[in-house]
Amino acid sequence: MRKKKIVVECKNVTKIYNLGKDNETVGVKNINLKIYNGEKIVILGPSGSGKSTLLHLIGLIDKPTKGKITINGKDVSKMSDDEMAMIRREKIGFVFQFFQLIPSLNAIENVLLPMVLAGRRDESRALELLKMVGLEKRIKHFPNQLSGGEQQRVAIARALANDPEIIIADEPTGNLDSKTGYQIVKILDSLNKKFGKTLIIVTHNRELTDIARRVVHIRDGKIIKEVRK
Repeated sequence: MRKKKIVVECKNVTKIYNLGKDNETVGVKNINLKIYNGEKIVILGPSGSGKSTLLHLIGLIDKPTKGKITINGKDVSKMSDDEMAMIRREKIGFVFQFFQLIPSLNAIENVLLPMVLAGRRDESRALELLKMVGLEKRIKHFPNQLSGGEQQRVAIARALANDPEIIIADEPTGNLDSKTGYQIVKILDSLNKKFGKTLIIVTHNRELTDIARRVVHIRDGKIIKEVRK
């Protein structure tokens, strides 16, 4: 059997926040984690457990204080901010709890934005992505004209704009009612099943573990156990 490719690897990763004189906070400590190509993984933990810190490190929004993070075998821990931004733009798509849409841009413009930042503009792809999430009739609507679930679907389409290998979802149902949240989870699940995207969901919601093949439990900045299904 061919070994699966490791897409993300954390080796003894620690993040310490220096909050001033003699005031340090440990975000995560000695994290060792391998995430494989096409995997569905949920990182589960309560508020303040370190899961958001880990997400920011894996997503190249922040750098570790100690340890090493590799993306497709490349050590990103010591890369420049510009190098990290390029990998983040091309390899990683983000879905956030509060959508993070640009209020002054309509739905299709929000989806186009990552392409424009990458130096290309493909309106047909943006429309295709909005159709995929069921919003082809809402492409000219602005965020304040969309429901929370519709805004999150736009955010998912935007995350796919540059066809990234990895999708990171940070509490993707945290700002939605249970029915709408279920619809969003189904869309995220389909990205893994239909398109083979590596899906990393960070959440405190145990219900989201139902779609995962692996659940990583984090508490007090440390991985305390892993459950494989």
